[in-house]
Amino acid sequence: MQRPEVSVLKLSLRHGMAVPVVLVIVALVFFVIARSMAVEARLLAAEGVDTVAVVEDRTRRFWRDTEGRDRFTHYLTFAFTLPDGQRHQDRRQVSQALHDRVAVGDRIEIRYARSRPDINRLEGQDTTVTRVAMNLGSSLLLMVAGLMAWLNTGRLRAMLRAARRGPAGQARVMGQTVLQRRYGRLLKAPLTRLDWRDDAHNRSGRTPPVDQTLAAAFPPGARLTVWHDPESDHGFWEEELVPGSALRNRPDGAAG
Repeated sequence: MQRPEVSVLKLSLRHGMAVPVVLVIVALVFFVIARSMAVEARLLAAEGVDTVAVVEDRTRRFWRDTEGRDRFTHYLTFAFTLPDGQRHQDRRQVSQALHDRVAVGDRIEIRYARSRPDINRLEGQDTTVTRVAMNLGSSLLLMVAGLMAWLNTGRLRAMLRAARRGPAGQARVMGQTVLQRRYGRLLKAPLTRLDWRDDAHNRSGRTPPVDQTLAAAFPPGARLTVWHDPESDHGFWEEELVPGSALRNRPDGAAG
């Protein structure tokens, strides 16, 4: 029986490492945003100019969250005059309370950086809490990503050992477990786990959730190829190692 050709990178991303990678990326985005906000706060503290801006427009953007609930993001467009007489216009996302409190034509206090008028803060817009939350969130995400990567390392090593030097076995599908999936109000197509038993190696296991095509191809009684880790009791269905291989290599006369 031909051994599966396993890509370490693809195997890692499919089995547990994709989420830590995403978490690291999100953590870095949080860190960069928090860093940028800190730089702007220092600039406003060092060379901030207090003045009054005029509200020129009030808008809000409608969107719907994953639970189907209506949400709004609120914006104010305002303008203020610089010491040299130039007019600077800007648009900022604001809280609903501030958005609802002011009207077009109202005057509102603002602080801007003398060398960078585009760096400005409307009254009540303190970013300290946001910066602290983003820094804490970044640290927490990195810790979770590291923990997930560490927990997945053992399984990935076992899968590589099974693919590269482990024995293969023909396991019988003992049963199927259907998993219903729901995201908010949306009901997704169900997935199925296959329970298998390899009598020759005296090992049992369960596949990851698979779609209905694979589930239909391997009903109870069908046989599937399992590669066993020589250093542990774990066995891995060939589909886990190389997607698409199960249907290509499906034994004839699998059922019965």
